[in-house]
Amino acid sequence: MTVSIRSALPNDLPRIPDLEREAAQRFRGTTQGALADAAPSMTEPFLRRALQADRLLVAEEGETLCGFALLDQCGTDGWLQEFDVPLAFGGQGIGRALLAFSCAWARGRGCRRLTLTTFRNVPFNAPFYTRFGFAELVADETLPAHLRNALAQEEAAGLGDRCAMALDL
Repeated sequence: MTVSIRSALPNDLPRIPDLEREAAQRFRGTTQGALADAAPSMTEPFLRRALQADRLLVAEEGETLCGFALLDQCGTDGWLQEFDVPLAFGGQGIGRALLAFSCAWARGRGCRRLTLTTFRNVPFNAPFYTRFGFAELVADETLPAHLRNALAQEEAAGLGDRCAMALDL
């Protein structure tokens, strides 16, 4: 399989919510199974703004979108806000390729590390990132504001077992 990673285009936007919904099916049978039935979190206006700011990457095989990453820059940190690869495309290296390109995106903006929040004990979350070289950060007052705020919002939304992670670039 040949996968290419690129910045999203306007015609990709209608497919992003489907990718998010399909990727959420991976949570069935985990401690976070309710996420499989949750509605996509990103609206079209939000996605359009992310596209215009060149913060949205897609993985594509031929004409088929098979994953996406939503990124931001917070000071010298790149922030991987959303990262989705549907189950149908799992285990094919798409996630690793998309994550490597996300690191390149952050490096290209002068970031010193790539950060994210994720589920600590879901196999395709923190353990995946750990295999890529990410390390869990201590959730205290030294945690960057974007990660403290994200963890607080996730906790308020009822998500437990979350952690912040970073990869030095």
